[in-house]
Amino acid sequence: MWPIRGGRHRRPGIALVLLAFQMAQAGFQNIPPVTLATLAANVAMFLRLFRGFHYPKLGEVCVSVVHVWYQGDWKRLIYAAFFHADEWHLYYNMASFMWKGITLERRMGSARFLYVLAVFTVCTHSLLLGLNYSMDHFFHQSSYLADCAVGFSGVIFALKVLTTHYLPPGMTYIMGWLPVPRKIACWVELVVIQILIPRASFMGHLSGILVGLLFTSGPLRAIMDLPFGGWTRHRYHDDYGAPERRHTRATRQQSYTYHAGATGFRAQEGAGLTEEEELEVAMQQSLREYEQKTTQAAIQESVRDTGVAGGRHPSAPPMHSALEGPPPSAPLSDLEALRQRRLTRLEQLHR
Repeated sequence: MWPIRGGRHRRPGIALVLLAFQMAQAGFQNIPPVTLATLAANVAMFLRLFRGFHYPKLGEVCVSVVHVWYQGDWKRLIYAAFFHADEWHLYYNMASFMWKGITLERRMGSARFLYVLAVFTVCTHSLLLGLNYSMDHFFHQSSYLADCAVGFSGVIFALKVLTTHYLPPGMTYIMGWLPVPRKIACWVELVVIQILIPRASFMGHLSGILVGLLFTSGPLRAIMDLPFGGWTRHRYHDDYGAPERRHTRATRQQSYTYHAGATGFRAQEGAGLTEEEELEVAMQQSLREYEQKTTQAAIQESVRDTGVAGGRHPSAPPMHSALEGPPPSAPLSDLEALRQRRLTRLEQLHR
């Protein structure tokens, strides 16, 4: 997001060419519809391509406590996300959003992703107002009430939290060169962006991170599920695309999935998973098959060694009760010793 301190004339230039190049590199046919429509809407609003639409100045759509809370201009909670200060502001936001949108929309489905975008937009800007109002209350600086911001980056930070939440622990690179643990990448990026671009809205970006955390670790997702009857709580598979961490090998085979907008069907093992998750499932399946084959082979070999397969039934050893104490020791025959070695080997395979 970008704080507004005055009007600014905008013209298309090299930044939009770079954005079009990145979209072409990803493949327009590979960009899901909601992500593509969001990209197109932001670019069209910047270039003023909609005829008959009154394009307000940035000061008329930016989010601030004064304009929204005191003056009641609530439409700014939505409008502010689709206006940018300049084309480089637009480029960085849309380039980042494109890759997150491709990943999340494929996992959630278009309808669910559109719902998440709408809720995140309103929640991010609402939380921004709350933070600025709190800062004014505690520090008695009225500048927080007048601070006005536009842009899509607050929503992008919320999506970043959602994206990294479902990835396995590991390292990632901020700005392509700074390695940091993936779980704290959004916090590091928050600081780095503020250092490199002091005009960036720190409160707007922070609001996005907090909204993302409220969704992944707080009550926001449960609240968002209320209009749907809380049906996501009764599924083995996370309706927002990623497998739940609590899944076991047994429950994963009977999970449901929300993929490409389809719900309520029985998914095959590995359906709707990422490549890493599919590889993990395949490895576990291969290990199960190996254990089954090895166990069957060991049992068959043990049976053959005891002579059962050849029709010879060795007599059962005498039974002793617990009161009688342990059975008297007797020298084992070669056949009995071999059988004991086979049983020991079978027990080791099961450990």
